[in-house]
Amino acid sequence: MFEKNQPIDVVIIGGGFSGSKMAVDLLQNHQARSVVLIEKNEGMIGGGLAYGTACADNMHQTNLPASRMKGTSYNLDFDFLSGFEDKFSPDRRKVMNRREYGEFIKRRLARMKARYDDFQIIQGEVHDIKEKGHFNIVSLADGTEIKARHTVIATGNSELKRLPCLSDEVLSDPDIAERVTVNQWDVNEKSKLKNIPRYGSVLIVGTGLSGDDAFRSLLHSGFRGNVIMASRNGYRHFPYRNKHKDLKPYRNSVPAFMWQIRAGNYSPKEVLQSALNEFEQLTGIHVNSETGQLRRRTLWERASQTIRPVPYSSEEVLNDWQRYVPEIAEFLGPKEFGKVISHYGALLNTLRVGAGYDVSREIRNAQKLGARPFLSIKAANLMDVRLSSAGQKLNVTYKDTETGEEQVWQVDHIISSLGPNYDFSHSNHSLWQNLYRRGYASTHATGVGLDVNKNGLLAGAKTITAIGPVTAGQRMLDDGIIGPPAYSVPGMSSSIDRAREAVAQKIRKSVSRNQGAAPKLSPELERLKYAW
Repeated sequence: MFEKNQPIDVVIIGGGFSGSKMAVDLLQNHQARSVVLIEKNEGMIGGGLAYGTACADNMHQTNLPASRMKGTSYNLDFDFLSGFEDKFSPDRRKVMNRREYGEFIKRRLARMKARYDDFQIIQGEVHDIKEKGHFNIVSLADGTEIKARHTVIATGNSELKRLPCLSDEVLSDPDIAERVTVNQWDVNEKSKLKNIPRYGSVLIVGTGLSGDDAFRSLLHSGFRGNVIMASRNGYRHFPYRNKHKDLKPYRNSVPAFMWQIRAGNYSPKEVLQSALNEFEQLTGIHVNSETGQLRRRTLWERASQTIRPVPYSSEEVLNDWQRYVPEIAEFLGPKEFGKVISHYGALLNTLRVGAGYDVSREIRNAQKLGARPFLSIKAANLMDVRLSSAGQKLNVTYKDTETGEEQVWQVDHIISSLGPNYDFSHSNHSLWQNLYRRGYASTHATGVGLDVNKNGLLAGAKTITAIGPVTAGQRMLDDGIIGPPAYSVPGMSSSIDRAREAVAQKIRKSVSRNQGAAPKLSPELERLKYAW
């Protein structure tokens, strides 16, 4: 409760990049008099799952150089290159450690906290939000309630994908659970990795960027055994061509498949095949429309055809084609567009961004004969996980994607690295359950994230806004952002700015209805303040 029952202007749930940026920009632009930022995990304040000090080990790097890690297009306070008074001056071309960027955001928060008396950071877990008139009540796990004019949900990548063979029921066996890391970023989960035999065997579930992170953690921890990275298709991100090069976006005239869409007399299947053909001409990468399998054309194949001798990267082409995504989504309809994204999601994620230079080199070296650790990458469907008869290892039954044969791997440990899950309708967390139960939250028509308007307001709420990765479905329709960039710093910034302007407008209306002094925290909340 607050003294004199005065509401806080904005409560922000989630202290990662999205929540931190929203808080700083609201205060700095004088759009809110009082802001409370709530984060469950101390080590994630400022950096969240991606950049938090409790999550990102020193060897984990950003995929982008410093010059592209901009928090906003016009406010330099969240631009890593804004000339702040720090111990070093970052190189524009430098690929940074994620923790480095997280510490940068944390310093920004500390600076704002010192400057604004009514900016508070609280460590706690939100279990419910209930709208009441023109306000809402935010309820924490310990029973604390905060009255707010507006609440912003910025929980980021808090939910993670998991295969059925690693369900809660399977992990209820403690002997299996101690050999499985479900969340490689969780401090308690990470401690399991210390128990892996140095020359043992590890299965990493996922061959994308999260899988790369898991492998790098093993490599730099001194592990020297065998590692298997497996996913349904075995997709691998192509390494960036130059360690320090900023990609210049490929720009071309309207692609042929867009003219087909605009003509209105082509089927979605014909349009898809046309897009894949054009993509192959530009990149030298053949994609099978039925299986989704990738194949790079050989130099001989390229030389025998009249195409650009040095193809563009897949990232350059897809980055350019993104501007047509809203039109494509309108052509297909949000639901059908969502099905396409779901079917080709892993493929799009693979082609849309490259892998970092350092980790690509390390993975390439680890695949060489005699390497320690030795890495093999497999395309397989994992079907079952059981404790071995001796009780010392895990037997993993899988079906080889190419041959269809069922086989068994025997490993010491499994690391699940499938990335975030944006289907909150089946979440076990009470916050999402309550938001869906009250009708405030619903799943977006694409099946990705929450149903929100262009400014992030939840479809069934008046005083609750969502920002960041949880709104990825709407970001695709509005901004044409697909793949990992929909959840990245550059990709999210413009939508967060839009949401902030809308939140500020609602605060002004609320204040005009209920004129009053800026609220003060009660003694109960004073005790919950995060000590900086």
